[in-house]
Amino acid sequence: MAISSVCYTCSAIHTDCQADNYFARMGLLDPSTKAFKQRRGTYFHYNRAAIGLACAQATAMRIDIAPHKRSLRKPPHHVPDLHLFHIPPHALLHD
Repeated sequence: MAISSVCYTCSAIHTDCQADNYFARMGLLDPSTKAFKQRRGTYFHYNRAAIGLACAQATAMRIDIAPHKRSLRKPPHHVPDLHLFHIPPHALLHD
């Protein structure tokens, strides 16, 4: 799946912001170029994987790839026995 240039640019900007925030939280306002590139690459890889997973999940839901994983019928509604709750008879609602 190809990523559009606009989406790539937005992802790159977001990744740069994440890397800046990471070093700011560590107290390093001017990290080395190598450290910044490594952290930016880590965030970019994570973001790309998250986008890919979201696309795969949306596609699977759209084409209904695993209908056997879901039950087709709703489970029967179970009405609990009122004697198990120890409710006094005067507190029960009558029709």
